[in-house]
Amino acid sequence: MKRIQTILVALAALFTLSASAQQVTTLYFLENAPMRHTINPALQPVSNGYINFSPLGWMNYSVGNNSLTVSDVLFVDPETKKTITPLHPHADKQAFLRSLHSMTLMDASMNFSWLNMGLRIKENGYLMIGINERIEAGGTLPKPMFDFVLGGGMTSLAQGSINTFNLSGLGAGGTAFTEIGAGYSHRINEKWTIGGKLKLLLGTMDATVRSKTLGIDASTDAWRIKGDLAVEMAGPLNFDKLPDMNERRLIDVINEFSGGGATPIAIDSLIDMRNIPGLLRPTGYGAAIDFGFVWKPIEHLQVTGALNDLGFIYWTNAKKYTASMDTTFNGVGTIDYSDPAFRNQDGQFDTQLVIDSLLNNIKGLANNIILHPSGSGYAKMVTARLNIGLDANFWDNRVGVGIVSATRLYNARLYEEITFGVAFRPVRWFNIAATYSLMNNGKYSNIGAGLSFMPYDGINLTLAMDYIPTSYAAIDMNGVPKYLLPDKAKMVNLALGFSVCWGTNPKKNKDKDKN
Repeated sequence: MKRIQTILVALAALFTLSASAQQVTTLYFLENAPMRHTINPALQPVSNGYINFSPLGWMNYSVGNNSLTVSDVLFVDPETKKTITPLHPHADKQAFLRSLHSMTLMDASMNFSWLNMGLRIKENGYLMIGINERIEAGGTLPKPMFDFVLGGGMTSLAQGSINTFNLSGLGAGGTAFTEIGAGYSHRINEKWTIGGKLKLLLGTMDATVRSKTLGIDASTDAWRIKGDLAVEMAGPLNFDKLPDMNERRLIDVINEFSGGGATPIAIDSLIDMRNIPGLLRPTGYGAAIDFGFVWKPIEHLQVTGALNDLGFIYWTNAKKYTASMDTTFNGVGTIDYSDPAFRNQDGQFDTQLVIDSLLNNIKGLANNIILHPSGSGYAKMVTARLNIGLDANFWDNRVGVGIVSATRLYNARLYEEITFGVAFRPVRWFNIAATYSLMNNGKYSNIGAGLSFMPYDGINLTLAMDYIPTSYAAIDMNGVPKYLLPDKAKMVNLALGFSVCWGTNPKKNKDKDKN
């Protein structure tokens, strides 16, 4: 029982801290950070050159969602003083539903640098080259799904009445690829600087499941689930080893993989771990571009804009499937905590019995899902982002204030946030910044901070983070050890980099040019 509760606590924390690839916007306000150009390719580093490489190069991690915090999922029962979830009878389910967007977006991303380097070309140009490994994962959860899970008001339905839930848009997926890019920034004059990057994308693996149409007609006696799903997957797989998917029931395919079929399929036959060249060979190819500008209409004021990662990957070693379902479950309804069927011999509510019941229902669902092949290769866009900034500098550039609007295009939906920032640059080699971010629903905000330490002609250390958790709560689930979790944060992201820089002393550069 404790093991199950531990899993539930971990899943709840992961879910509430698990939107697509995030950038660390605080980095925009660190003027001497070499990797600042990842926000806008027109922003030139202050040093004449830099280089960083694995394992202490450039790393960017992010995890979050746009609706929920841990405190929305795990909270204290005012009667028993124990930690409960929205499924508990004492929970305020309507308050939980009000905290949700119409579509909850969850995502996690990682950007790991193998090599990044930059070099100033004469006085006005800057060349940038990079090789990065990127992983992006995400999911979309329509609000009616939560309403359905919480009972959907079915207990108050009159006999024979039906509640309908539209779950179209439900889906999840992940992708991994290598990015090889080259960029150039050029200062045209004192007012204008433009920059761009061209990136070659080498796909490693991709998988997506999404609902085209999906609906549930629920009553106190039965659930009818009807809809169509699309499945896409690509990677170093031997697809010819897969069973025939034409007009097959999903339960039959599952049985073949689990050994219950007449000709069981071994997982290692799909992925040959001994074939190292085959595992390293790209399974998709694509390209993306970045474009940005910096405009200084007056002294000490600048406007910046950038469109990043506009492109796609075409996955070659890939398969596409559609799945149709039309099935009915009888004798189901909301989970009743007083139901003896869900209690153990000691009379305590047993989560494992609920999970076992759910697994049996899933098997019944899989028996009524029909698979159809729908093609092989497919193209998929990477997550694009539009960054627009306005910032001003004072006291000989020692203090800066600004605002950045960051808009992401993910799964045909736009997600926006606004970040306010202030930067302090007491000396050229040391920058610190503080930011305050507003999500697109205006409900919650978080602070961020960053620093960039760069002694003349030496090592640069950059550390930046948005959405720093400032509130933590101890979660205790019926005797399970307490977990200290950030209970008010929706997202957490972090950027860390070590670079070797040169040409950072303007006086030394001036004397060198004079000689």
